Amino acid sequence: MKQNVNLAPQTGQAAELYAAWRRDHIGTRADFREFLTTPSPERDSWLSGRDASVSVDGPAVSTIYG
Repeated sequence: MKQNVNLAPQTGQAAELYAAWRRDHIGTRADFREFLTTPSPERDSWLSGRDASVSVDGPAVSTIYG
């Protein structure tokens, strides 16, 4: 059975995502960066409401937001 490696979320639209995050959260860009880079149910829930695409490169799977 082949298993994929799920990579950390990626974005080319950090400013837009930060603006969306600020509508419901209080914090700096550093707080937002920590929020995005620390896996949590809250992060997964928040990201599930964003536009995303999936990129597969061999066993690596990337979710790209923005």
